[in-house]
Parts: sequence; structure tokens; C-alpha cells
Amino acid sequence: METKIQAVSTTAALLMACLASANASANESTELDSISPQRFTSPESEYLPKTWMHAMNGNLSKPGFTEDFKAMADAGIGGAIFFHVHRRNMPYSSRGPVRFNTEEFIDTLVHAAAEADKNNIEFGVHNSDGWTSSGGPWVTPEMSMKRITWSEQAVQVNQDSGQNVIPPQLGYYEQYYRDVAVIALPANKYNRSNAFANAKVTVSDPSLNAEILTDNDWDSVLTFKQNKDNNYWVQVEVEQATSLRSLQIETPDRHGDAALQVSDDGINFTTVVEKLRRPRPGARLWAFSPQLVNDKNDGFKARYFRLVFDKPITLKRFELWSVPRIDHWFSMNSMERGRLSLAPSINTEAITQAKDVLVLNRGELPDEGVKLPKGDWRVLRFGYTSTGAYNVPATVEGEGLEVDKFDAKVLQFHFDAFVGKLLKKVKAKGIESLKTSEIDSYEVGGQNWSQGVEHSFREKFNYDLIPWLPLLTGRVIESSEHTGAVLQEFRQHLSDLMVENYFGEFTRLTNQYGLESYIEPYGWGPFDELASGGKADRLMGEFWVKSPFADKRKIYHGRTSAAISAGHVYGKK
Repeated sequence: METKIQAVSTTAALLMACLASANASANESTELDSISPQRFTSPESEYLPKTWMHAMNGNLSKPGFTEDFKAMADAGIGGAIFFHVHRRNMPYSSRGPVRFNTEEFIDTLVHAAAEADKNNIEFGVHNSDGWTSSGGPWVTPEMSMKRITWSEQAVQVNQDSGQNVIPPQLGYYEQYYRDVAVIALPANKYNRSNAFANAKVTVSDPSLNAEILTDNDWDSVLTFKQNKDNNYWVQVEVEQATSLRSLQIETPDRHGDAALQVSDDGINFTTVVEKLRRPRPGARLWAFSPQLVNDKNDGFKARYFRLVFDKPITLKRFELWSVPRIDHWFSMNSMERGRLSLAPSINTEAITQAKDVLVLNRGELPDEGVKLPKGDWRVLRFGYTSTGAYNVPATVEGEGLEVDKFDAKVLQFHFDAFVGKLLKKVKAKGIESLKTSEIDSYEVGGQNWSQGVEHSFREKFNYDLIPWLPLLTGRVIESSEHTGAVLQEFRQHLSDLMVENYFGEFTRLTNQYGLESYIEPYGWGPFDELASGGKADRLMGEFWVKSPFADKRKIYHGRTSAAISAGHVYGKK
């Protein structure tokens, strides 16, 4: 009875995948026109439908795979791609005995490949635990996806000889950051204030430690507990009335909205923004990142500011500024998929001329800080940290940081840790069914930095990116047109790196092992979907019939155009 249960659970989630050739030649068309009824009834194995098979949280067995592949052969299925997933907190994803990437797990998949061989079924595996994208416990923060982080501070230097300054600590995820540069911008009426950096922060629940919101460790969290009054807020109090022009709050919670309220006395509050914009920069990361400045409104001036949430929520990064930022600045710097502009606008008094940007340091920050000339300055310390993105939905044993999508060597390390290990054992037994490995739809968010990006950018575009780093914080340098052009080249460079060093390298790795790559070339990441599809051996799309996530007026929704277009443009399967 136990074996029977495991056999059923091996294919607990069986999804039929419609995999068709996108580049049929004229000869193939002629052949299909004259196909015989017998051949149509009993086609060659390469034309048979293929399927996905999901094992849930260690619920797999050798007898189960034996029966599964027999059943597939009887049903006329010609191929299967194996996924191992865990839907946490779901009763159907109860813990099974065969844990991910153990010797028993690998041995069970070798058996699966052998059974596929016996039944003349093509076998494939997703490249990691879960269904997106490429991560595991072997990936260190240094190997993970990375993002720009920065601190900023208004500094006044009165000495003619200048003054040594140590800029504030950078915010970080995964206990990891590295310095990139320190840059000084001339002060203007928008960037002279340190009011929010020095503000008093309190929360509606006095039992919670509000100081967590002001530290630099974005993995330290403040979590509101459910209460009968549904009262959940964070209050920021400044010494004197100051204009709030931008904010960035990050949360691991997918659901929940927030409003912005202001007050002059801390008692009577007025709601000025009923629902703050919620972009999604990561796999398990959402943000509140509204545009508070426009041509009619220069932010909101007050002494007290409240972020009021409509349900209990966990907060990670929490920053407010008096500095204005361009519309959709988080899209413009490649940390989310959203609206873009080639000429982002901002008040002209907030624009810095390129000649006035001072690069004070590159690389690691010296112990003594940096030397700042006499004058009024806004000092920006730039670095990079992990995005904190993990592969999902993975088991405890299979979950880990996502690999850096711009670093081919890191992807190879990841590939060898699971797929490569399996392939060596399969080949040692002379099994021939294991033909493919896959990158599923990309769902792990933005990445906008990696070690050495500034150098490869200069090689490609023949100018120095470092003085333009303030653009990544939503600022404008020189002009709207200069800003839009530099950011466009920056995004193009990141896309090229990901297309070549992630999607392209994945295909090279699979081919090196005698496999072909399946790629679903789409998702909310910093890459050109058409170009990424051009790197695949085989393309795949998806659609969901009567999905509960779709508009009820639609029969289905899905993502197929990127795969179809790439197939036609690049002549792919």
C-alpha cells in the first residue's frame, strides 16, 4: 500500500505541455500534407506529446516511477520533464521520505531515467529544486543575484583644506555587501536635509522594536501581529516640518496595501495617498515605492508621517527621503519590470551637471573615509548586496539563493551541483533517455549589478559608468536626455549579460553534457525575451485554461508569444 501511495504522488501534478516545432520547413509541410493514416495513428516518438511530472516534497519512489512510465507509454506520451517542488503549508505537499539531492534522491532519478529508457520515453529535469529559476543551498551570497545599494548624507565642509568623511553604512541583504564608489553631488534645495535619517520612528504596537526599521540589515524584520482594531502603522517624526518626496519600503508579503498620512501635531492626521504603489523587485520581495512628486505637487511637508497598513505585515527595508526621484525609477534601474522613459523629468533645480559630479573613491572604502572639498555636498556611498532571491517553490533541502544571472562561472557551479551529478551517474549506467534540462519561466525578480559590471560596461560603450551611478537612485544628471540615454545603455548591458551568461551559458552547459536545453524565455526580469529565446535549443510557453488568476471574461491566459516569436526569428524548435 505504501508503494502505491508513492507511485501516485510521484505524478501528483501532471501538466500536459504542448511542445511544437516553430520552424517547420517547406519539405516538412509537404510531407505532412501527404501523411498516411497509419503514420498519423502511430507517429514516430519525436512527434508524441510530452508532459511535465511533479514530485511533491520527497514523495517519490522507484516502484512509483516504474508504474508512471508504463502508464505514460500506454497513453502515448513521448517525453516527460521532471520537477521536484514543495508547496509549503499545503496539505497535499506533506513531507516524503526521499530528500532532494541526497544519494537516495539521485539514485531514484537514475532509476526513473532507466525506466524512461525501457519505455522509449524522452526524460528531462528542471535545473534546480522548485520551478524557478536556478538556485540551491550551495549558492553563497557572493555567488547570488546582486543589486546596487547606497547611503546618502548631506555634509557641510567649512575648512579650506577639506575634511575626511566616513559615509553612512550601506543597507544589505544576506549579511553581504561590497563597496563600489563614493560620489559627492553639490547641495541644492532638495538634498540638503538629513531630517529623515535622524527621525524618530515609532509603531502602533509598543511591544515591537521600531529600531529594527532604522538598522542597515534588511533581513532583520518588524512583523505586526493581528489585533482586533486592525491598527498597523509606522510613524516617522522629524524635528521640523520637512518635505517627503520619496520612499522605499520592502516586504516579503505579497498582499496588503498602505496609505500615507501626514500631521503637524502628531494627533490629527490627513490621508494624502490612499494606496501606495507596490512594485515587485524580487521572488519573495514586494515594495511600496510611490511617486510623491509631480508637476503639481512637490511632495508632502509635515512633521509627522504615518504609513498605515490595511493588514498585519512584515517590513524589511524602510527608507524615507526629502530627495525627489524620477517616475518609475525602480524600473529605470532594472530592479522591476515597468514603465520606462528616454527622457525622465524632474524639477530642474534638482538636476546635477555632469562636470559637478565628484568621484571621491572607487572600490573598498578606506578606513579613514574620503576627503571631501570645502562646500555643501550630498555624499552617496555606493555598493552592491545580494537581492536575497531564492528558488521557489523548493523544499528545505533544495532551497537556496539564486545564482548571479550575469556570471557564467557561477551558473556552471550550480549546474554541476545537481544536474551534472545526476548526468554522470546516468551516463555511467549507459542510460540514453535523459535528453534535456530546463529553465522554466523567470520569476525571481530584478538584478542590476555584479562584480565588474562597470568594467564590462566601459568596454562596450567606451565611457565610465561610475560618475553616472546616481542615476540608479532616481536622479537626473546633465539633462533628462542624457539620463535616459545612459540608463537605456545600462539596461541594455544588463540584458546582454543575462542573455549570454545565463540563458546562453545554460544551453552551452547542457550541450556539453550531450543534452538540449528547454527555455521558457519570459518573466519579470532584466532581459530581452526575444534574444533569450534565441539561446534555447527548444522553446516552451505556457497557458492556463480558466485560471482563477485570469480575467473571468477570458477563457485562458498565458505566455506564448516570446517562445513563438523566438522560434520564428531564430529558427528554433
